Amino acid sequence: MSSSNSVVNPLKFTANFLQGSLTMLKGQTSTLLTRLTVAFCVATILGCSDPTPEARLMQTDNALKQTTEDLVDRNDKIEQLETELSNQKKDRRQLRELKLSLEERLDKRATDVAIFRAVQTQLLDDERLANSAISVSVEDGIVTILGLVDSQNKKQMAISIVKSAPGVKVIRSRVIVEDDSSKAEGSPSQKAVSEG
Repeated sequence: MSSSNSVVNPLKFTANFLQGSLTMLKGQTSTLLTRLTVAFCVATILGCSDPTPEARLMQTDNALKQTTEDLVDRNDKIEQLETELSNQKKDRRQLRELKLSLEERLDKRATDVAIFRAVQTQLLDDERLANSAISVSVEDGIVTILGLVDSQNKKQMAISIVKSAPGVKVIRSRVIVEDDSSKAEGSPSQKAVSEG
């Protein structure tokens, strides 16, 4: 969990930084407009002492051009920061989704391993199934048992053991009952294969 926090926290910090920068730039834009107005007023007042109206107009025009260029630059920076902030939010959302997906898969896998261990241990520890060959596989809570037993009773015992294990959703039995007559013929009986 701590490694995923170290990924998300820098993104959160960056997003907060970009949001602050954007707010600051918007404030600076209004400050530039205020400066432009003050500069225009000062230029107009000071320009009254200037003998040529063309010179006053030229100074005001230069100040206006400079302020306009500054505003365009600030607006470009604001757009760039808004794009970066949007990308950071999208990356953060994707990382959160990936983290949840990985945690979900890990939980499922851990549950399957726990079910496998519980069922396998119970089957191996049961003295009544000592001469039976039963293997177990588990995927998403679905337990499949496969093997040979010498009686229908042992097959039912194996299924009961699987049913008693916590977390089992479905049981698939591929257990074959090998009776004495099929041993003599050399082939196992297929009558005992069931799904349940």
